[in-house]
Amino acid sequence: MNKAGRDWMPMPDNIEGCPKGLEYLAMVDQLIIEQQVELLEAFTSFETNNRYEVKNVMGQKVMVACEETNCCSRICCGPRRAFHVKLMDNFAQPVMTIDRPLRCSTCWFPCCMQVAHVHGKDGSLLGSLEQAWSIFAPEYYVKNANGDTVLKIKGPCFTCNMCGDVKFEIMTG
Repeated sequence: MNKAGRDWMPMPDNIEGCPKGLEYLAMVDQLIIEQQVELLEAFTSFETNNRYEVKNVMGQKVMVACEETNCCSRICCGPRRAFHVKLMDNFAQPVMTIDRPLRCSTCWFPCCMQVAHVHGKDGSLLGSLEQAWSIFAPEYYVKNANGDTVLKIKGPCFTCNMCGDVKFEIMTG
């Protein structure tokens, strides 16, 4: 058992060709991402840095993601803000980072679609997630470091759901 306890997925063996720390992702076929609610935010509506637990279907943590943004951008730009997210393994070691610049995200301005760049712990580009223009349902392309589309993500028409999960379909590119 690792030092984090039973709530973490067991540490997988090294996988040839897989960057160190990303072995967890090679062992799962579905991820559940849960935002952790901060007490300050819950009681005051003061927006804090978001923290997420990334879990497998058995409810075991695969990674923890921590947002790093400043207070001004959280308040002024809301969910459209630029962000830097660190993903860490069960030993609190950085595995990768996700960086998203500030962009307008509306179907009326297709020139400003969202983009996020994913970097390995050594800073090398692993790939990107790029929003495609769509008037009805959100669509994204997952691209490798060479810019080739490897996956397509399609969301529902309504991505706000107060009573349950919001599910996105992932298809091969």
